[in-house]
Amino acid sequence: MEIERSHWSIVLLGSFNPAIFHPAWFELHGVISKEVASAAEVSVVHNEISNMTLGDIVVTAEVGKFQVATSNAPEIRLLDFISVVFGDVLPHSKVRSFGVNKSTHFRAVSAERRMEMGRSLAPLGPWGAFGERLAASEGDELGGMMSLRMREILNDEDSSGHFEVRIEPSNALDRRTGIFVAVNRHFDLKDDGETVGAKAAVSKLDQSFVDSLEKADEIINHFAEMAS
Repeated sequence: MEIERSHWSIVLLGSFNPAIFHPAWFELHGVISKEVASAAEVSVVHNEISNMTLGDIVVTAEVGKFQVATSNAPEIRLLDFISVVFGDVLPHSKVRSFGVNKSTHFRAVSAERRMEMGRSLAPLGPWGAFGERLAASEGDELGGMMSLRMREILNDEDSSGHFEVRIEPSNALDRRTGIFVAVNRHFDLKDDGETVGAKAAVSKLDQSFVDSLEKADEIINHFAEMAS
């Protein structure tokens, strides 16, 4: 089954100064080229939030969150971006947690197959009379699963966190066959209760980025195969 749309992001949670982030600042520190800076689209630069598009990477900085996102591979560019900004330029910024995210849209081979997937993931039996009404419904549009989230709890020596998957009908593709899957690998950094520096977060991110996305792809491919 072909994946029609993909989106990747890295989110850092901590303490940031949104007002400093501007295309000229990123160019000055060697994060982006002069050409990218010149063509940048800036939505806002403010003490509370900054948002801009640098090439095909969208940067959003808030007081408590910094995010880079793209819908174009190679997604490793997001890691490179974060590594330069917070590993080299701002290594002492406060970061307490971070997440690696991937979401995709694809189509089931038919509306019937998508319905089968929904029924297998969310059986109607436990829903009692409501489930019986859903099972007996007829027509082109049948009721059923709207969204399902599953979470795996994960811990290691220097972080706690989780791996979470959400699956639901796609709002971007055909309403009867479209499927949306979003995966989040979240890390809470351990540091005796204190917020740690960005350099430590970047180091952990560098170690876990590829593995996090490989596991995300395993889940996404599993559902894509179910849909075929």
